[in-house]
Amino acid sequence: MPGCRYNKTNPASLVSVEPMYPPYMVEQVHARQIIETHGRSSTAFLALLGDKNFYFSQHGSLIPYASFGKVAVALGDPIGPPEDIYEAITGFRSFCDQNGWIAAFCLAGPDYLENYQQAGFKNILVGYDAVVDLHEFNLQGKARSSYRKRYNRLRKQGFQFVLHQPPLSDTLLDQLHQISDQWLKRVSGSEKRFFNGWFDPLYIRSSYVATIDDPQGDIIAFANLAPEYQLNEISVDLVRYGKAKPSGIIDFLFVSLLYWAKEQGYDTFNLGGCEPAQVSHDPSNPMIERIAYFLFKQLARFYGYKGLYDFKRKFQPTLQGLYLVYPGIVHLPAIGYAIARIDAGRGRGTIQVRKTPRPAEKTEDTLLTN
Repeated sequence: MPGCRYNKTNPASLVSVEPMYPPYMVEQVHARQIIETHGRSSTAFLALLGDKNFYFSQHGSLIPYASFGKVAVALGDPIGPPEDIYEAITGFRSFCDQNGWIAAFCLAGPDYLENYQQAGFKNILVGYDAVVDLHEFNLQGKARSSYRKRYNRLRKQGFQFVLHQPPLSDTLLDQLHQISDQWLKRVSGSEKRFFNGWFDPLYIRSSYVATIDDPQGDIIAFANLAPEYQLNEISVDLVRYGKAKPSGIIDFLFVSLLYWAKEQGYDTFNLGGCEPAQVSHDPSNPMIERIAYFLFKQLARFYGYKGLYDFKRKFQPTLQGLYLVYPGIVHLPAIGYAIARIDAGRGRGTIQVRKTPRPAEKTEDTLLTN
């Protein structure tokens, strides 16, 4: 791709980067094995970031979760063999019942909605993953003219896309940390948890990171890449830029990433989550409407900046539904509040005593420390 340079990269190795924390516990090793074998979503890698507990089904599935108050929130769908998904769902619900928790699954995909329904859960749409077909991606045509002009202008001015492979150097890590701090200060926010990664030096050092360098060679924006294991798809986690951001630089970053991923042979690129343009669930049920609206706003915060839907749709992605799966409408207020607190890092996901489901007479307490 003209105007870009690359550090040596083997895209196949993106799925084998070491996790953020050394797998010093048997449960973490087991979780990693399941994720690498069965992971098929843009959220699967987040289970390895140290802020979640693990529920293991008896037949090889994993559910990463955190709890707040009387609610346990699982991240996405169970990760495991398709034939075990229903048993994993019902097993997790029984496990939550044992602990006095309401079970919920947030950012579940569309594939297993029938399994949830059979298990007695309901669901509401809370957002989308925006996925670009790289076989169709190019800069031709009127619909792509806006970001094509920005991309070409910045490339001619000397801005460059650079891909850095792990482990990142201390010097590079310090530069990225400064940009991240500037970004957080500008958006008046703090690092979130659970639904995305955060700037932890160990995590970022072990990631593939794309940077945009200005004509003087200074880094002004970056994104770290996230594996999807069994899908020939790549996605991004953190996307951050410094205070002196030229107009169009985020378009330049994403166009460069899409070009790179296409050249590396990926089928699709997941731009990440976005909220729908408007809320339209069940007007006859005001409670559903209010909770859905609240969750949309939470999702907008999880993914970092406003206008995500408008920004991402110009890349003409396919929108794949993300759902909140819950046991009944009466529990929605508690679930919504728990999601907000878990997102803020207030959930119990790092050190927790829990009962691990075993066959009837073999239930025992297990200490889980991520």
